[in-house]
Parts: sequence; C-alpha cells; structure tokens
Amino acid sequence: MKRLLLLFALIIAAVLGIQFVLSGSESESEGITLESKQVIDAGDEWQLSLAVEDASAGDTADVTLFNGLQVFNETLVLGTGGVAIWRIPEDQIIQAGESLIMAQYGDKLVKKSLIVHAGKSTEGTLFTTANALPAYGEGSATVMFLAQDEWGNFPSVSQSFYLEIRYPDGNPPIKEVLTYQDGLGRFYLNSKGNAGRVRLTVDQDAVVANLELMQTAGDPHDIDLNL
Repeated sequence: MKRLLLLFALIIAAVLGIQFVLSGSESESEGITLESKQVIDAGDEWQLSLAVEDASAGDTADVTLFNGLQVFNETLVLGTGGVAIWRIPEDQIIQAGESLIMAQYGDKLVKKSLIVHAGKSTEGTLFTTANALPAYGEGSATVMFLAQDEWGNFPSVSQSFYLEIRYPDGNPPIKEVLTYQDGLGRFYLNSKGNAGRVRLTVDQDAVVANLELMQTAGDPHDIDLNL
C-alpha cells in the first residue's frame, strides 16, 4: 500500500513538473531579471530587457524564445551593469498561444511566458452540413464559419462575427451572432418561407464570405387532378 502511495505521489510530481516546464511560467533564478510585455498580438515587434547582477561588461547570456514551431536564439553581450536588450522585429512572432522565454547566464537559468493573441481576422470561409433543406420551417442545417488572421491563427472566443440571413420571402435580412467554440463559429439555421434561395453573408471589417442554400419544396400533401 505504501509503495502504491509513493508511486502515485511520484507520478503527480512528474506531471506537475512537465506542466511547469511547458507552461513557461516565470521561475526564480537569483541574479537574473527579465522584463518584457506579457501579451502581444501576432506579428507585433517584441523586446526583452535582461539584467544580470554582478556581471561584467562583455559577458554573454543566451536567450531563447519558443513560439509554436519557431525557435529564436540569440547570444547577448552584456553592457555596463550587466544589461542587454533583445529585439525581434515585426512579422516574426506569428504563432498565437503561449510561448516560452528562456535566458541562461553561466549555470543560472530563468524562464518566462509570453502570450500571443491572434491578430485581426483577414479572411473567412462559410460552409454548412447541408446544401439543400426542406422549406416552410421543416428543414435545418448547421452553418459554420472559419476565420483566420494573415498568419493562419483562429480568432479568440472574445471575437464575434455577425451572420446575415436573407430568406426567399423578400423580407429584410436577419442578423445573428456566430457563437465561437474551438476557433469555429456555429449557427443552427432553420428554413423559413417558400422554396427558393437562402443567402448567407459575413461582411465585417476585412472579412467577406458568402454562401447560398436551397430551400426545396417538401412532399406533396394535396394533389388536384383535372380532366
């Protein structure tokens, strides 16, 4: 029983250790200080200020930024007071999510996280689970909208898009909010009115997307025969 409890405790410790490393949370390392923005948008310029206590001018420190599949490395030459600046220009840090910063001076190592948000969406695609549905409120389909910024990042949950629905009844279009989940906007569409075309449009900021569905007549209920 004691062995099982010990094994369980070791597993928990290992998992927490892995999560700590992957999270990129700031760790304490005596004598090294990192200062930078905590949150940026994809494609923004970014700057890191590094200061090492008791370091001499001309000493070097290695810094690394893990951003998605990209790895940025630099060896900084410390100036007076053990201070150095690392700059990464625009259009370099482009992967949204949590990035990890690591700085090493001798045997001292410090970590810090950087949150990268998706930029403003520049394109989008509308698609659906059914291209035709029975008219008169007898049919339904799920409409989905996939938006992304110029780097291919999906918008955050806080961003919203409006779906304009124009039914074949000739009435003014209806606007609905696309609910986002896991980077995908969804809307449950019901048919309305007579058979004909249903036009769907998202036209917001730089994003324009269009889609057409067909409302089809259902099974006949009355048949008239004239001779």
